[in-house]
Amino acid sequence: MFKWFGHRKPDHPLADPRRAREVLAGLPASDAPRALDEIVEWTDSILRAGGIGLEDRIHLVTLLDEAGQPFHRKLLRDYLAAQRVQRSQEQRLWNAAFGFWKSLTSGYAGCLAEAGEGPRTGARPLLPLAVCRGIRATGQQLKWLQLRYRPIDEDLWSVLSAFYRFALERSLDRRPVDLYPHSPGTTDAGREMVKVLMLWSAAPDALSPVPLEIAERLTAHFSALFEIHRGRRVPGGYAFNLDGHCGPGRLPPSAALKADVILFGAGTAHREMERACRALEEGTVPPEIDLGGFYGPDAVLKVMNHLSLHWAPNPPERKHLRHPVQARLVVVSSLSGLIDSVLGSGSFGVSAGESWMIEDISASGFRATIPETRPDWIRIGALVGIRPEGVEHWGVAVIRRVSRDRQNRAYVGVQTMAHEAAGVRLRPLSDSWKALVRLDAEGYLAALNLRRSELAPGEVVLVAPAGVFSMDQNLEMLEEGRRRRLAPVALMERGEEFEIARFRQVM
Repeated sequence: MFKWFGHRKPDHPLADPRRAREVLAGLPASDAPRALDEIVEWTDSILRAGGIGLEDRIHLVTLLDEAGQPFHRKLLRDYLAAQRVQRSQEQRLWNAAFGFWKSLTSGYAGCLAEAGEGPRTGARPLLPLAVCRGIRATGQQLKWLQLRYRPIDEDLWSVLSAFYRFALERSLDRRPVDLYPHSPGTTDAGREMVKVLMLWSAAPDALSPVPLEIAERLTAHFSALFEIHRGRRVPGGYAFNLDGHCGPGRLPPSAALKADVILFGAGTAHREMERACRALEEGTVPPEIDLGGFYGPDAVLKVMNHLSLHWAPNPPERKHLRHPVQARLVVVSSLSGLIDSVLGSGSFGVSAGESWMIEDISASGFRATIPETRPDWIRIGALVGIRPEGVEHWGVAVIRRVSRDRQNRAYVGVQTMAHEAAGVRLRPLSDSWKALVRLDAEGYLAALNLRRSELAPGEVVLVAPAGVFSMDQNLEMLEEGRRRRLAPVALMERGEEFEIARFRQVM
């Protein structure tokens, strides 16, 4: 493992093989955040230490990188499972993971900067691996920023560009490497680059943490089919400027091709994605897709459809134009809070809600700034009650995007499900609910009837607690003293605590 050190050992503790083994063996196996913090300290010390040759420096950074991978996998699993724990614990996990990848990015970038000055022969075979791992580390920083809805540092795009430019200028972009020990197959700098760019071309800010993890895994699975070129257009029309400070975007057909622009797209991945979607629709996750954990077919299919939409040759277009507006909005969280507000009961009056400022609005939703201290409940897929100033009734919406800008101002993109909702009571026409939801003394539960103008006569859209909807279960709805029997038509949306479904009236 330590054969790279010659007769003159570098002036660093890890230069001693026995000391290096002791350091790695002494990492706290049961505390992944602390282990990664220690690896960061060692990586930073390698960058500061003098007397280390380039070959030795690359070896040491890759050694610590490999040592940290099991801890990172454990921490990622804990983070994705910890979305409802205390913010302090979530912050600790995030800090450790982001710090780990930031340190590795700096480590590999420092090595390549030194190599750019003219590396000795011994270091040259190590450069393709250093480039690939540097691109991966930068991509992981972007991912962890998005996992916590942090603003994307524009400098990261410049760092990513520098790694890939280094590979292009030395014809290393197609040089195959084994990215990590025991990793299946080989990769190269072009493939690592296109994985990052394709994921960030698929609106990752519209994905909550678990779907984002699934999306990254799916992107990696299909990456061998992606295309990436310099100076040649590809189907899909995505572009990334190696001289820029911003992420990838669609290239208009009429735009001129510049020397420092790389073009990329899904290639033939769409055909394979269609096959995978058919298996998912039949209730099976294709065994060849490594998701890093168990996720149900429905969850994977939803992410697959999201990726397919954004990777299609014809990009999705906004259905409704947005218009700038300045208006204040009162917002309440959770289905129970919204029902209390609609019914005028409980503690969820207007004064108890959050106050948001709408920045722009369309027929289908709006974008708003949110309080500086973002509440824990604000996340993609959360149900909210909305009430504009001067309006008496409550509407219902779902958060679709959460982001921050460079000034750390927080924004949400919200889809309006209905501008007005009415309180109703539901009762099943069988006993199948009793184990799922809490009913009142008369056997009813509280829900909301969404007033939507596009519904056919006799149709209703209901918001109810999760677990209520079933295609096999008819309901009785009581609204303003009127009873109606409803048959299920389709489940429209399901969140952690709620379901939105369409029903039709039956005799």
